[in-house]
Amino acid sequence: MSKPFIPAEISYPTVWFLDAAFPMIAKTALNLEGVEITDTDRKMLRGLQKKRILYMSNHPSTIEPPVAYYVANAMGSRFHYMASRIVFDWGFGFVGELIKRIGAFSVLSGGADREALKTARSLL
Repeated sequence: MSKPFIPAEISYPTVWFLDAAFPMIAKTALNLEGVEITDTDRKMLRGLQKKRILYMSNHPSTIEPPVAYYVANAMGSRFHYMASRIVFDWGFGFVGELIKRIGAFSVLSGGADREALKTARSLL
């Protein structure tokens, strides 16, 4: 772990590629057949598009973050994500490069991470 804090650096070409490739990536890499959102729920999500929301999850697996990405896409919005600093080193740093380009910033688990808190506060 070289840098303690990694800020988000959104890259829209990366975001657009991931939007298009999500079904294939979800199926091959995550064994996820799809995410079902009813028309009523999609309409409700679209209604939240211009509001400030805080999406918090207690995810027991690695599947929930891609689902959160999908939900943001269904809203017609983009989220910023707070992700454990350890995740940024997965796959020799490839995962970190990808997630920071879609809006993730790091947080050090188990302690006070001033940079992560400052970033979260400025986003809210």
